[in-house]
Amino acid sequence: MPAADPVAFRFTPNIRLLVLGLSFLPLLVSLGFWQLSRAGEKQQMLFEARQLSLSAPLDISRHAGEQLTALAPHTPVVLTGTFHPSRFWLLDNQVYHGQVGYRLLQPVQTDKTWLLIDRGWIAGYPDRRLPVIDLAEDRHLLTGKILQPGLNLMTQAATLTPDDPRILDINLADLRVASGLDLQAVVQLDAVSATALVVVQSVVNVRPEKHRAYAVQWFCMAAALLILLVCTNTTLLPWLGLQQSNNNDEV
Repeated sequence: MPAADPVAFRFTPNIRLLVLGLSFLPLLVSLGFWQLSRAGEKQQMLFEARQLSLSAPLDISRHAGEQLTALAPHTPVVLTGTFHPSRFWLLDNQVYHGQVGYRLLQPVQTDKTWLLIDRGWIAGYPDRRLPVIDLAEDRHLLTGKILQPGLNLMTQAATLTPDDPRILDINLADLRVASGLDLQAVVQLDAVSATALVVVQSVVNVRPEKHRAYAVQWFCMAAALLILLVCTNTTLLPWLGLQQSNNNDEV
């Protein structure tokens, strides 16, 4: 029997697959570029934090109002203040070396106002019992950096209760109402500062490298989808000789 004629390359659309694939393709590409954009933002945040870390600490013991709110996140600071003897909060779901715990937040009164001090990480119990809290007392010289707290508006309202100090986010407005203290800013202590616990320094929650890896994954998925669309909507595979043609007519 004579050899079969070569298969011509042509467009053989499968409308349903084509519409479905072309609907997802722009989304996958957009997600890839969004991750690259996030990587750039995180890289800029890390650069700014490194630059600020080289500056001399600013004494904020007599700062208040706009003097505090105008400070950039990660600005090195030093202050002298007195810890509140009984008020504290526990920032929940904080993981350190694979163990779930809390970050201990305790108000400090300076010469001008109140600040919320992030003293560091403490371990939690698997049964969700509150840990034993060693509250700082008296007046101390503290060193740290201005912290930009994260905020989840969907969960914060449910976390502030009079009998439970655990919170899911640092919302200064809500904490001011709950405590009656005019909390102006959040300061994360340095590891060597007085009263510091286990201080976990983190400028960004996701490193730029991870965002770039996510971007590669999205772009690869987009490329795979594009190849699938070409293979299922053209005669590419028979044309390349990788698949038998559906044309079984004899010559």
